[in-house]
Amino acid sequence: MTSEPDQTPRHDTDTPLADGSTPVAPLSDGPHTDAPLPAASTPKGRTTVVGLGLAVVFVAAISLNLRPAASGLGPLMQDITGAYGVGAWADGLLTALPCLCFGAFGLLAVPMSRRIGLTGTIVVAFVLATIGLVLRPLSGSFGLFVLLSALALMGPSLVNVVTPAWVKRHGGRASVALMTLYSMLLAVGAATGPAIAVPLASGVHDWRDSLQTWAILAALPVVIGVLVLVRVGNDYPRAVPGADAAAATDPGAQPSAPPSSPAPAPQPPSASAGSELPDPAADLEATTARARARAAAREAARSVPLWRSPAAVFLTLMFGLQSMNAYTQFGMLPQILTDAGLSPGAAGATVSQVAAWGMVGGLVMPTIIARSNRLGIFALAFGLLTAAGYLGLILAPAASPVAWAALLGIGGFAFPTAIAMIPARTRDPAITARLSGIVQPVGYLLAGIGPLLMGALLQATASLTLVLWVLLVSALALGAAGWRASANRLVDDDLIEAVESRPPSGTDTRERD
Repeated sequence: MTSEPDQTPRHDTDTPLADGSTPVAPLSDGPHTDAPLPAASTPKGRTTVVGLGLAVVFVAAISLNLRPAASGLGPLMQDITGAYGVGAWADGLLTALPCLCFGAFGLLAVPMSRRIGLTGTIVVAFVLATIGLVLRPLSGSFGLFVLLSALALMGPSLVNVVTPAWVKRHGGRASVALMTLYSMLLAVGAATGPAIAVPLASGVHDWRDSLQTWAILAALPVVIGVLVLVRVGNDYPRAVPGADAAAATDPGAQPSAPPSSPAPAPQPPSASAGSELPDPAADLEATTARARARAAAREAARSVPLWRSPAAVFLTLMFGLQSMNAYTQFGMLPQILTDAGLSPGAAGATVSQVAAWGMVGGLVMPTIIARSNRLGIFALAFGLLTAAGYLGLILAPAASPVAWAALLGIGGFAFPTAIAMIPARTRDPAITARLSGIVQPVGYLLAGIGPLLMGALLQATASLTLVLWVLLVSALALGAAGWRASANRLVDDDLIEAVESRPPSGTDTRERD
């Protein structure tokens, strides 16, 4: 009795990409093992060995520092803009700045890591962040405050991209546990920023002291990172010479077929009178030709623009709309709640509740994505819950702010959903890397436009209610984009179809995104 072959898409994390990088394995993407990585020699002869205890401390220090510089600004927004004498447009600019920085500076992470290594990039990033956090409250002008805020955010922008690769490189059997720790403490940092921003500015202190406090925390991963750097040197993953060429020229390569799949049973020849016996040589030649054509299509798909894939386009829109809503909430929700009668401290605590729900989402969504065949229902529900939270703030903002925060927080599960769908909706690790490199930077840049528009709208109309209505519509668009992105369709297949649908031509018109 033969069992059904496993159709789970395989991700070959041992095969280096064409640019020399090693793809990072997803947390939940079918069966996989977490065997310890061998100690890899660096160009200087050192081995990339990091003890589990040091790895845990380093990842914890990293993840706690990635969001407070952005989320801790919202409850102090009116004090900051009042001190510099700028209008509501400045609220929108400061709210949009994290997304714009995450999108623009995140594109520099991989080239920088190739030069100085993964750990070196993390250390340099947090040095820049610490300098920015120390100096920005001392700015004498709003323009300088914005520039130094961008410097403070450059560190998290780089580390956002590098940390998953660092965990894959050094985590071994503990990789999944380290990524879970990373996701959890990322949400803790995001929630802590707005929760304690106002208390840190109370008494004999002011908003400058509150903002400067985060520089102390940002110095922690610098110190720990130097200890790791001494051990590992330049730890950027290097390519195995010839691996790509071998994969590309193997006519029988079937990346998506598991090695243990049973071969089809041979069919007996037809006994019909006058029928010809099958030609084994011809059958083999035809099978080989189909395999070569399929392998060539898969290879060509790596250079097809991702906008040719509806799944990639809608996933980027989903990520961008969710990030736009999240950072607009960080920036404007405290003002909405204080205008409704809450104290600044209570408003900050309420915003922190929205961020705290991210811890729950980070725990439950990877499992749901791995097991559910109806992911679109969840994605649509997250958009509807976000819209319901905005509707509550419009109709009765002070009646139950905790309930509205819960709706917005659960709706924010769209973020871990979008992140987990990047590996779940791809087969080829090269496509996974390209998709991640587009969804996150482009999504964050799209998200940065939203707070700017919300700030301009508030400046022009002085109506927070109108801003909330616009956000409600964007939440419905988020649900629709999530529904489309969650279709049971791989980005790889979209790109292969685009290759196979090209008309024959002697000119190579392929584009790269």
